[in-house]
Amino acid sequence: MWEKVDRIVLDPMGSLNDEPNRLLLEEIPSAISLRPILDAIGLGSHRLSEIASCIGLPATSLTRPMQRLMELDLIVREVPFGTYEHNSKKTLYKLKDFFVRFWFDIVASRRSYFAQTLAVNRQKWLKENLQAVFSNAWEEICRSAVPWLSQQWGEPFFGQAGRYWHGQGPEWDLLAESMDGQALLIGEVKWTSKMPPAHWIYKTIELMKSKGMPALSHAHHKKFFYVLFLPEKPSSLKLPANVKVIDAEEVIHALHY
Repeated sequence: MWEKVDRIVLDPMGSLNDEPNRLLLEEIPSAISLRPILDAIGLGSHRLSEIASCIGLPATSLTRPMQRLMELDLIVREVPFGTYEHNSKKTLYKLKDFFVRFWFDIVASRRSYFAQTLAVNRQKWLKENLQAVFSNAWEEICRSAVPWLSQQWGEPFFGQAGRYWHGQGPEWDLLAESMDGQALLIGEVKWTSKMPPAHWIYKTIELMKSKGMPALSHAHHKKFFYVLFLPEKPSSLKLPANVKVIDAEEVIHALHY
């Protein structure tokens, strides 16, 4: 895999080495002038004020450019779970397309270095830095799988999951509300390079519970369920009825069917 990614993307002669620029240039009219916004988000600016500061423009001038990038499916607006979608004070922007996100995370700021170094060095950099890309993608895949997994778990059935943050308080990787509004699913998503032992899983579940309850304005839930997502899990775990540990095989199966 490392060799193929290097040959196709990291190598300056690779067919996808300049793909984001090509995508922007092919739009009618050309969207290449929006590239600095993508660079800013790729470098870690996710609030509108941060993006504006990064590219040296007033935030008020970015409304239409941001809207066009969303229409092109290149970026997406994210608000905390349970928050009104157009609450600008809590809105974050992130790169939506997984390949574009990978390109800006791994390639964009290092193209000059990649052009001057050997393939073995490019692949070494890729191996050392790709785990964060995997982790972010894994989180989104797990959130999208919740409604389908819920159908397999039985009642209560949960709707679409989202991330939650509030001020300086703790963050939750995943929250979902039951269809009847009576139950809340609270989840953590962990990306591990190898299967964790059972004692690590039990400790992680206890830490998740110890964070308390999210400060949702409509917190009227009577039941609480917990879920921990892992790429792999041991075959035998002793868990209470309101706790689940889900691995990648179960996630992919739920999304596939």
